[in-house]
Amino acid sequence: MSPAGILLRLAAAGVAVRRDGRDLVLGGPVSSLPAAVLAEARRHRLAIFRALADPGRAGREVWAEALAEVAGRWNVAWAGAGPSDPWLPVDEDLDLHARVREALRSGDLRAALEAAAAWRREWLELLDVEAARLEKGAP
Repeated sequence: MSPAGILLRLAAAGVAVRRDGRDLVLGGPVSSLPAAVLAEARRHRLAIFRALADPGRAGREVWAEALAEVAGRWNVAWAGAGPSDPWLPVDEDLDLHARVREALRSGDLRAALEAAAAWRREWLELLDVEAARLEKGAP
């Protein structure tokens, strides 16, 4: 998992990340994280420190990670979707994109993490519903 992927998963779980000297400090519901994500965060501590030092770049990398994950899942769902394509309602999707855009433009990493995680969550929930529909053989 890339440092951007780790930051995205931490943000999706509501876990805040900060550096305190040589320590990576996680705040929030850390106990809800899978052990693998925590292990990856520890393993990539130095790369996460570099990301935290350049919030603009880190925000763009996290957004790219979210886009790639959702696009991959969407392509799988779309390939089997038949007559119905999985799409978020237009207004909701535009609002989510606006949040991401504003956070990236401002250079606010925390806002970018939260916005990218929210966009990812909405899309993955939609795609999970679509995957379940396809598994049942529904048109």
